[in-house]
Amino acid sequence: MIKVRILHFLFLLFVLAISGCDTKNEFEDSFKNYFIKYYGENGVQKGVDMIVNDDGSMLLLGNTFDTDGHSQVFLVKVDAEGNIIWQNKLEGIDETAVDIEQAINPGEFVILSNILIGIDAATSLPRHAIKLQTIDANDGKSLTTYVSSLLNDQEGYSVTPIFNLAGSTTPGYRGYMVAGNTSDTHHGIPDLTTDKEDIIYVFFNQDLTGYNWTPSIVIPNQKNGAGVKLFESKTYNASLENQTTYYDRPYYGFGYSDVLTKGEIPDDPTKYDQNFLITPLKENGIQPEYDRYAGDPLQQETMSQTIEDHTVGYISVGTQTNSNSSNSKIVLATSQVDGAGLNFNPEIIVVDETNNLKAVSIALSNQIGSYLILSNETNSTGTTNLWLSNVSIDYNFSNRKKFGKVNWSASFGSVTKEDFAGTVRELKDGKIVILGTIELESQNSKMALIKLNANGEFLN
Repeated sequence: MIKVRILHFLFLLFVLAISGCDTKNEFEDSFKNYFIKYYGENGVQKGVDMIVNDDGSMLLLGNTFDTDGHSQVFLVKVDAEGNIIWQNKLEGIDETAVDIEQAINPGEFVILSNILIGIDAATSLPRHAIKLQTIDANDGKSLTTYVSSLLNDQEGYSVTPIFNLAGSTTPGYRGYMVAGNTSDTHHGIPDLTTDKEDIIYVFFNQDLTGYNWTPSIVIPNQKNGAGVKLFESKTYNASLENQTTYYDRPYYGFGYSDVLTKGEIPDDPTKYDQNFLITPLKENGIQPEYDRYAGDPLQQETMSQTIEDHTVGYISVGTQTNSNSSNSKIVLATSQVDGAGLNFNPEIIVVDETNNLKAVSIALSNQIGSYLILSNETNSTGTTNLWLSNVSIDYNFSNRKKFGKVNWSASFGSVTKEDFAGTVRELKDGKIVILGTIELESQNSKMALIKLNANGEFLN
């Protein structure tokens, strides 16, 4: 494994050093290929997610915070060299963006955010509403907005555009599915001590004027959990729905849960083992007869993201922790699709890193079988850096287990400041772009776009 540690302030010193001994054209050309660029003016700006367009331009999604801590959605469009084309602060107050995706209508994108709407008088916990809005790809202006507060509290983790479902009995069933969770205890489970969070999936109609179906609440006997991402089945066939040997469903929700198994006592805190989870959903949002889990019974696994894999299936990334250790590890789980639906492999794949890491994002590499994983690294000083790994799945014949082989890794940030991961993408030419948050000086953080070569370096 190649391990590279890159501190952003050293990179800036490097820029100053070589600018004195290089010609102007050579210097400018080199920094079209790799760079760190910052976005945001007054206040604090944090990078969350991005879209890479076919022409090489990028939409950068983040949040901006004023001196009183109030937040707004911050959206920036840049060209392939990171130069600003336009930037917008979208209307809203105490609103935090979490995801941006291509919208159903051409020339539009959809943004998911969570709005702080108050404090629950009974629990003193914050209450949130889910907000979806479509924006014009040309100028970033908001087109259509919908706010959902059906439950006392709900938060979205991701949004998925749902197109015409293959094999569906309701052709044209389009809209936006939001995966998330709720701390609402008013739906029949009043004991907050044993039921802190429930997984929810909400299906909004295409025009963002209402619902195709209202929140589907699943796993009601857990303490903690969340829906992370929902996918539309590409193999679902409604005519086979009632066959006992057929398990495919129109939607599959990925997330994590510490749900109790049958016979376990809710009052026993040692029994809440958090694992990766897949939940199939019917066309009306009802959960059928089974869930599937992946996890180590002696560890706690929290899923961060799931994406479509190189082959027919999905790969999930998350973090594994142990109550007896403060160290966290990156873990993976894989799924395959066949004629019977989605098969979620129960084996957790531990990535072979020794650092204290919490996974945030995963992206496919152009090299089939290889993945880019972006994490938050906690230093010995207690501060956080961005940590990028190139990982492939290998097999250990001695213990007969798969593991995540690290091909190379790199760290970005300062050991004295707080820097946070947002998302990572690999471009068509093999170069890598990272969106995150870099603290430039005390209490002054900016959205940062980092462009690297295929090995995670600032080199041509």
